[in-house]
Amino acid sequence: MYDLTLYEYLKPNLKVCYLTVRKDETVIRCPFCGDSNEWNHAHFYINNTPPFKFYCQRCNTTGVFSKELLNTLNLFSKDMSMYLVKSVNDYKLKINRKYGNSYLNYFNNKKEPIVLPKQFNELELKKKKYFEDRLGFELNDYNIKKYRIILNLRDYFELNDIKITDINKKTLIYKLDISSIGFLLNDHNTICCRYLNPTDKRYFNLKIFDEEIMISKKFYSIQNKLDLQQPVFNINLTEGIFDIVSVFHNIYDEKLNINDIFISVNGKSFDFVLNHLMKLGVLNADINIYSDNDVNKKFFNKLKVNNILSKFNGLNIYYNKKENEKDFGVTKDRIILNTPLII
Repeated sequence: MYDLTLYEYLKPNLKVCYLTVRKDETVIRCPFCGDSNEWNHAHFYINNTPPFKFYCQRCNTTGVFSKELLNTLNLFSKDMSMYLVKSVNDYKLKINRKYGNSYLNYFNNKKEPIVLPKQFNELELKKKKYFEDRLGFELNDYNIKKYRIILNLRDYFELNDIKITDINKKTLIYKLDISSIGFLLNDHNTICCRYLNPTDKRYFNLKIFDEEIMISKKFYSIQNKLDLQQPVFNINLTEGIFDIVSVFHNIYDEKLNINDIFISVNGKSFDFVLNHLMKLGVLNADINIYSDNDVNKKFFNKLKVNNILSKFNGLNIYYNKKENEKDFGVTKDRIILNTPLII
């Protein structure tokens, strides 16, 4: 049986709220990305089983439905808040039983996770060479840490004291280790594994902990001590991780000011990332999107119409005009910037 307590509370309080055919999920509009342009369409799915895990099909945000998320929806109920607090606390106990101290130690540790491998053998050197050939600069220890690159997944789990007991997950990690290079995303619970020899699929998002409490926003940014008091920000966005690393290194020469933001949205979720930045207090900005060549002006016109931050500030769209190149994830000599398309 499913628990419809949350659904029965949300239904009369939200314009869009309905059950799936099996009644195993509640569907509402996503409070993080704003969801689709059609007001009655929704992509935010909530499991109707405590702890009410959710997933947005549009922006890939995941987590557990909490009292804080209820408040984000501008809903306030003492009884429902208490019910959700109990649900989350019960879930924390379950996680502690499953992972021991690994989960709490990993997320409560104020230090950055250890990304350097224990040693550089054939596997690590192969991935290192792939990165260097792809972007045209040396992947030394400093850059591995700066870009949160994981050359050995098994070392990462061991060095950060993350215990994996499930045999299927161990097998998955092994297969990904021999076939991909990893980038730790901003949530620190997802490793974007980019295949070295992609066929139909270019990457796989590996969850470090399959159970998670915190809301996970699956994007990747260049680390920077941002000063939110700055009057104007310089936002630089790309679709892919190799693109943003290349833009930062090959175009900006790794010059990083306190108002600079470099983010890979990992797809086309520009709307979601811009909404996230606006919630952090980023309002006045030069928004530069280094786009793949197959994304046309119509897409960005639509983004500007539907996104408050881009509507207010406008968009500068850059393409790589070098012949036979489709994006910016290449060496410096294979990049020719166009005059920006201003939208």
